[in-house]
Amino acid sequence: MRSRAADIIREFEALQASKGNWMQHWYEIALRIDPVNAPYFGSFGSGQVARGEKRMQEVFDSTGIKSLNRGVAVLDSLLVPLNEVWHFLETDNPELSQDRDALLYFEEVNRRLRNSRLAPGTNFISQQQIVWKNLLAYSTGVMHVTASMTSPGLRYRAIHLAEVTLDENSEGDVDRVWRKFSQTTRQLAQRAEFSGWRLPEKIKESLEKKPDKEWSVLHYVGPNTDRVSRRADYRGMLFEAAYISHDCKETMWEGGHVSMPYIVSRYARGAGEVFGRGGPGEQTLPDVKTLNEVKKAHIKQIHRALDPPVAAPDDDAFDAPSFKPGTIIWRGVNKEGKLLVQPLKFGDVQASREMMEDDRNSIRSAYNLDLFEILLDRPGMTATEVLERKAEKVAFLYPILAGQQTEYLGPLLSRELDVLSQFPGILPDRPEVFGQVRGRYKIRFQSPLNRAQDASEAAGFLRSWQQTAEMSALTGDPSGLDHFNLDEAIPRLARINGIPESMLRSPEEVQAVRDGRQQESAVQQAIQAAPAGAAVIKALAASQKGGSAG
Repeated sequence: MRSRAADIIREFEALQASKGNWMQHWYEIALRIDPVNAPYFGSFGSGQVARGEKRMQEVFDSTGIKSLNRGVAVLDSLLVPLNEVWHFLETDNPELSQDRDALLYFEEVNRRLRNSRLAPGTNFISQQQIVWKNLLAYSTGVMHVTASMTSPGLRYRAIHLAEVTLDENSEGDVDRVWRKFSQTTRQLAQRAEFSGWRLPEKIKESLEKKPDKEWSVLHYVGPNTDRVSRRADYRGMLFEAAYISHDCKETMWEGGHVSMPYIVSRYARGAGEVFGRGGPGEQTLPDVKTLNEVKKAHIKQIHRALDPPVAAPDDDAFDAPSFKPGTIIWRGVNKEGKLLVQPLKFGDVQASREMMEDDRNSIRSAYNLDLFEILLDRPGMTATEVLERKAEKVAFLYPILAGQQTEYLGPLLSRELDVLSQFPGILPDRPEVFGQVRGRYKIRFQSPLNRAQDASEAAGFLRSWQQTAEMSALTGDPSGLDHFNLDEAIPRLARINGIPESMLRSPEEVQAVRDGRQQESAVQQAIQAAPAGAAVIKALAASQKGGSAG
């Protein structure tokens, strides 16, 4: 595959050349709100970064850094909360959507998928936070999802933007990814041992003498244009992949994937651009730069106020005064009592304070921190008021965050299912009904964001029910409540609140409970009616006896 390797390298270098403007832009942002990662942009992805160097030289105010970290927490809690199930699988077939076995199967798939994602060693939690951080700071985040090398399951890795070059298909979806990264000789030898990589002779020769020497590796994933659909190996997969030694221009591994292993999240997109635009890091860059400059001037002004310059007379007989505590400054006052030695005052500290606070509020607002506080339940509010308040405020967040569910989380879940399906026993067996009725699965998100959006529907039902119940109590006529279809409303409310299917009774079980209740009611009525019936029978018997005697 040497000729193919040359083609991949040539395409990569052509696209990499047009990435320079992005790298400079990201570097400017990183210096001020993500200084830990700034050197990687400054090195233009070469990997030549001085380890342990100081990286906070451009930061004089930490509002941008703190807002970025809190913004990550906002995304994490609204889209992928750790302690909640934030997605559900269901079918697009109406018949299957009413089948109890199908619903329980999807619930079990959902449970196992979540457990696999959060299993020790997958690194999902830490890597997902890095993706959110890159998304907010640089408007683009990239996650690599693949099978674990050590055990059956998933493995996640957030990819630094300096390493990746992207390309889109005609639909605007990222379908080609080049990732250039560094590996030591020892690490490449481990890849050869566990993954069957074919190391070039030049790398093999350095294993003994230079095990820590770094080599450039190029990972390519793109559409398999020569796909043979009936092939069971990688030649029949939708995407081709290769690991290439960029230094030696040789292919070390080639294979394929049933789905794109690189999941790309973009905040917004500019016309004709592949990387994301318009994230809070980009929006607030002018505010952050201004805030840092004003903070520098403010520090100087505070320094002058605490240790001000002193005005003294130009007199040879006047000695330079000492400003030690308790010192007497001789000839510091003239005969008229006028001070000859006075501190000089410069500028207005309050003006710089107000300007910095305006910039800080602007930065916090860009990360939606002010809206997130309002989403918290307030003491003393009714359940309906809480639902209405959440629905009102989530309207500001939903258009932005829903895009992440469509472009990022949806493909992420599909990729996870593709990887897990390679290992027998991880996902449950399909029920028999799937062999009788055909359908495709679809993803329904039920994160706090989605439930907050659905809160208006729940609040409307509860408010209408409450108002109707109050009118029925006043008029003594309960017929108004007959308009509500509780058999449809109760399951819908449970779904909005994230109740799993296994916690609800099936329609058949509900009917059995109702039948049992009716039987119990009939028996109870019969028992209650028994004394009266016995009295009637006794009276009838007495009357008949009296009639025969006459």
